Amino acid sequence: RYAAQNLGLRISSNSWGYDPDMDFLPPARLETADSHSSGKLKTRWGYYPNFNYATDQMVRAADVLYFWAAGNESYSVVLSPVPDEMNQIRYPDEWHRTYPGFDTMLVNSSAKNVLAIGATHKDDVICAFSSRGPGYGGRLGPHLVGPGFDMLTLASDNTYAHGSGTSGSCPMAAGVAALLIDQYRKIHHAEPSAALITALLFNSARDLGLAGPDFTYGYGMVDAQLAARTISGQEGIEELKKVRSRFVEAKIKHKQEHLYTFDVPKNKQEMRVTLVWHDAPGPKLINNLDLWARYGNGKRVLPLTPDPYDPTAPAVNMSNKRDTSE
Repeated sequence: RYAAQNLGLRISSNSWGYDPDMDFLPPARLETADSHSSGKLKTRWGYYPNFNYATDQMVRAADVLYFWAAGNESYSVVLSPVPDEMNQIRYPDEWHRTYPGFDTMLVNSSAKNVLAIGATHKDDVICAFSSRGPGYGGRLGPHLVGPGFDMLTLASDNTYAHGSGTSGSCPMAAGVAALLIDQYRKIHHAEPSAALITALLFNSARDLGLAGPDFTYGYGMVDAQLAARTISGQEGIEELKKVRSRFVEAKIKHKQEHLYTFDVPKNKQEMRVTLVWHDAPGPKLINNLDLWARYGNGKRVLPLTPDPYDPTAPAVNMSNKRDTSE
């Protein structure tokens, strides 16, 4: 927080994390609908340690983009109950440790306001080791993916080496975010919010796997070029004065509704609308914003939302009550 408020830090890239079964950062807190108890967890609350509370709080206070490696835990699923920090046995909830390969996100990357990054092969296929969602609380995870297999990188002895892992895909996505911030500053002579950069990354990602967001690829592959074009105006310099109409940054009150109208060119085959906000810390959504779209006089179209109880199913149009992006 000091670096963000005094030294201009905008991005934190974290290629480390831990599994709750090896929780070494006490105190960890288990929350149920009956507040703090150590009994069997209720699925819509899940595991939310103090570390994630602090992370979510700092993102809101300092407006920092927090990137986390999703984890390389897809092949190391633990099926047995584990003790919490009070030595009370904690049982996996209904959607945790249920699907082979799924539900393997690290604790850190499951916070509400962070960006969890998975790893793919060079042909855009997910790496077998790359952790998959849902994140704790049934949240979407990973949010994005990037190349993370057999990548040439720096070694600890000041040479180069080939390595694999979400630890490599995470800083790659963070680097794209840095370029977007730089691009935004040059064009708009202003500082973009972390939520806006997040929305640009999600909105421009190249969809992989199941249609829409899913628990393997998230919103898809980070696409630096398309994200930059979204900022600069794909049609050319003449459009730069109009490009701000593509972004809406606003505050909204309880039970308030905002309506925005956009003109879609006739030659466009697809329109994407993405909503992102940073929520107050807590195991579930404190501020639950809802996004919908309507073309002409048609019915409302709700956001594509994946089902944490069935992570192999494609997302469907329904209200999302778990994520800070829609």
